[in-house]
Amino acid sequence: MLASHYGLRARIGHGLALLESRERSREGRLLQPRFERLCDLRWEEHLAWDMRIRRGDGRKRAVEHEMRLLLDEMELGSTPLPQARVLLDRFTSPDETFALHGRKPYRYEDPLSQFLGNRRKTLLGQQPVEVVWNSSEREVSQAARDAVRRKAIDMGAFIECCPSSNLLVGDYNALEDHPMYLEENEQLKLTINSDDPLTFATCLADEIAYALAGAIASGMTLPEALTWIDRLRRNGNAVP
Repeated sequence: MLASHYGLRARIGHGLALLESRERSREGRLLQPRFERLCDLRWEEHLAWDMRIRRGDGRKRAVEHEMRLLLDEMELGSTPLPQARVLLDRFTSPDETFALHGRKPYRYEDPLSQFLGNRRKTLLGQQPVEVVWNSSEREVSQAARDAVRRKAIDMGAFIECCPSSNLLVGDYNALEDHPMYLEENEQLKLTINSDDPLTFATCLADEIAYALAGAIASGMTLPEALTWIDRLRRNGNAVP
């Protein structure tokens, strides 16, 4: 969000989560750093207000209980939840974030400022907690994804796609499974890029060839695929 704050056009690298189809999300368990989880739960509260996503009273109570538990585990249990919400909201502002993360972490005499300047508490915030990925979590994740997609479209943000590395990192079975070919992503400004050439032994020409082959395998005709590639090429040339 720094780009939007300073009036620049954003470039998002490896935006697979932004492009992903919801069908790939399966129930299970995952690990997430405590502080990241706390910020995600606060964002869920904002989504519930701004996006009017459906949340029953049980989900609301569960989120508040988990937030209090995370604050306790980070030794911030003395912070009332309303105050913690206000402090967490500062991280949406680049100026406030710099004030808390910068050279004067104690500029604000509040628990989160002290947390950022205290190595022990910072390490506690970095330790992973287990998150149960169920239908409720998936619904919130989808609402967050939709909100970021709308923001990216409004900003005219550029989304980098690196077919060969995405194939490995995203655990796709074939190039045609890459989400850049989904119709729902046509409004986004996608670009073709090469990842680390030493790690992936690739170059931009190779990545374009991979993207073209995947487009044809996904069902596009050759003229359609060439037109699609040209649009992504022009997007890439327009990146500031």
